[in-house]
Amino acid sequence: MDKVHKFSEATKALQPLAKQHPEIQNQQDDPKSIDAMVQKFQKYPDAVGALAKNGLTPREYIVAMMTSVQAMMAVGMKKSGAYKEYPPDMLKLVSKANLDFVDQHWDEFQKLVQMSSDDK
Repeated sequence: MDKVHKFSEATKALQPLAKQHPEIQNQQDDPKSIDAMVQKFQKYPDAVGALAKNGLTPREYIVAMMTSVQAMMAVGMKKSGAYKEYPPDMLKLVSKANLDFVDQHWDEFQKLVQMSSDDK
């Protein structure tokens, strides 16, 4: 959970920077790989610095973001009854270990998401 908390704090630190650099959110030139996402992120030294202050590199942050979003969506769908077991295609995208981790810490993940959205 330590990395999850660092990720949450880094996300909060990045929110004002996203307002200063709206081009970061430009969906038209979304990178198609993790390496491309890291390169795009590294164009903004203040964003890289915000991550560093929270103990993360751009790659760690991007991987954590992608993993968290995918796992939270999958666990949320299972909790809502959309399926009883994770579909095989889902398990190709998100490891069972990550799904189990998010499921075990579901309430805490929900609080972190709420805190991040409250600060916007």
